[in-house]
Amino acid sequence: MNPTNEEYIRVIIESVPRILTQLDRSASSKTYGCFDREYWHYKMSDFPSMRKQEAVLTIAYAFATNHKENPYYKSPQIKEFINAALNYWSVKAVKELSEWYPGEDSFVCNAFNLYAITQTYIVIGETPNRKILTAIEKIATKLSSLKETRVQNQYSSLPIGLYNTYLLTNKEKYKKKSEGSLNNLKKLQSEDGWFLEYGGADVGYLSLTIYYLSLYYQKTGSQDALKIIAKACSFIKYFIHPDYTSGGEYASRNTEYLIPAGFEIISREVKDAANIAVFIRKGLVNRKSLSLREIDDRYLLYLGATYFESYINGKKEIVKTKEEFNKDFQIYFPTTGLLVKNNSKYYFVANLKKGGSFQYINKKSLLHNYDSGILVKTREGMNTSSYLQEPNILKNNSEINIEGKLILCKNSIMTTTKLIIFRIIISNIAKIPIFGRYLREKLRDVLITKNKISRIKYRREFKIEEDHIEIADSLISKIPLLEVRLGEKYSDIFVPSSRLFQEQMIKNPDAKVYKLLGTKKFCLDRTYK
Repeated sequence: MNPTNEEYIRVIIESVPRILTQLDRSASSKTYGCFDREYWHYKMSDFPSMRKQEAVLTIAYAFATNHKENPYYKSPQIKEFINAALNYWSVKAVKELSEWYPGEDSFVCNAFNLYAITQTYIVIGETPNRKILTAIEKIATKLSSLKETRVQNQYSSLPIGLYNTYLLTNKEKYKKKSEGSLNNLKKLQSEDGWFLEYGGADVGYLSLTIYYLSLYYQKTGSQDALKIIAKACSFIKYFIHPDYTSGGEYASRNTEYLIPAGFEIISREVKDAANIAVFIRKGLVNRKSLSLREIDDRYLLYLGATYFESYINGKKEIVKTKEEFNKDFQIYFPTTGLLVKNNSKYYFVANLKKGGSFQYINKKSLLHNYDSGILVKTREGMNTSSYLQEPNILKNNSEINIEGKLILCKNSIMTTTKLIIFRIIISNIAKIPIFGRYLREKLRDVLITKNKISRIKYRREFKIEEDHIEIADSLISKIPLLEVRLGEKYSDIFVPSSRLFQEQMIKNPDAKVYKLLGTKKFCLDRTYK
C-alpha cells in the first residue's frame, strides 16, 4: 500500500510549535505579530526580514484545517496571532518589504509575500480591511511592471499572487495582469522544461515553480499553466534518486528538497507528478528525503504552509505507478549539461558543465556516492571545478571528456568593516530604485555568478558501462599543489536553501584527501561498480 496524504499532516503538526516560537506573541510588544525572532527577541538584527512573515499562512492553515491530530483548529488564540501577524505585515508593507538588508524591497519578498498574505485571507474566509487591502494592491501594481529573469522561480509566484488579489478585490485588471505574467513565464521555459536559476537548472527551485503554477491552475483551470507544469515535471522526474533523495551539487543552485504541494495538486492530471508525489511520501515515511524536519527555521517559516496544502489537496492514496528510477535509460540535456544514466544496477547523474560533479547510487545496497567536483588547495587558497562554466566537452554514448580551469573559491564572510560600509551605501543610495536594482545585481554577482579563474587546468573523464563507471581525474598546474580532495560533498556558492544535512552524507565511502608536496601534476583513476 502506498503512503497516504496523512504523512504531510503529521510532519507539519510537529513543526507548528517551532513556527509559533518564532512569533512575537506578546500584545504589549511593539513587534507583536513579527515572525523574525532574530530581530524582536535576540536583538541581533536592526530590521525584520519580511519573508519570514509568510509563516502567517501556515498558522492560518493550522487554524482552518479540521484534523484529529490538529490542536490548533479554530483556536481563538491562534486567530489572534494571525490578526497580529497580518497587522504587523501591513505596517511594513506600506514602506517596503525587504529580506536581507533594509531598503532592499526585493522582487522575491514582494512576490512571495503577496501570495502568502492574500491566501491567508482566503483560507480564513475574511476580507482585508482597507489599510491592508491598500497595501496588497500597492504591491500587486508594483510587481506587474517588474520582471525577474535570472531567478525565475520568483517570477512564478506572480500569476497566483495577482489572481488572489483579483479574488479579494474583484478588480478585473489584476486577473488580466495574472494572465499576462503567466504568458511571460511560458516564454521563459526552456525546451527541456526547466527554468533558469543563475545560469542553469535546479531541482528544488523547479519544484517551487511547479508549486506556484499548480496553485494557479487549481484556481483558474488555465491550460497554459497545465502545459508548463507537465513539461517541468517531465524534466524533474529524472533527478529523483532511488534512495529517496533528490537534486544536489550537480544542479545550478545545489538544492536537495522537493516542494510536495505542486505535485499533489496536479497528480490527477499529470502522471509524472503522481509518480513524484508517491516518491515524496515514501521519502517522508522512511525519513530519507529532506522535509520540514531537516530544514532550518528560516525556511520552515517559508515552506510550512506547503505541507498543509499537500495534505488538503492530495489524494488520500495515489494509485501505485511505475517509478522512473525503475526504468533503463540514458539521457543528456545539452543546454544545462545534465546527464543521467539509470539501469537495474545503478543510478548516475552528472553535470558536464559543472566540472563533472556527480552522484552515483548502487541499486542493490543503496550506497550513495557524492562527488561535488575536484577541490584543490594551493597557497592562493582553495580551488574547485564545481561552478557552471562552458568547458570543452567531448562526448559519445559511453565516453565523456571534460576540460576546463578550476575556479578560486570565494569563502567571503561579513566583517565589521564590510558591514559598516555596506550599510552606509544602502542608507544613502539603495532606496533610489535604479541604484537599488543595481546593488542587488552586484551582490548576486559577488556571491554567486562572478568567479576568478585559477591557474590550474583539470580534466575529468567518464567511461560509462552497463555494470560500472570509470572516472579519471587529472590536473596540470602553474602553481604548486598542496592537497587534492575528491569524492566529497561541498558547496561554495551562496544559496540560502542549500547545505542542509542528510544522514547519507556521513556514509559517503569514496571521500579521499590526497596530501601533496608541491607537485604541479596529479592523476587518479576510480571505478564504481
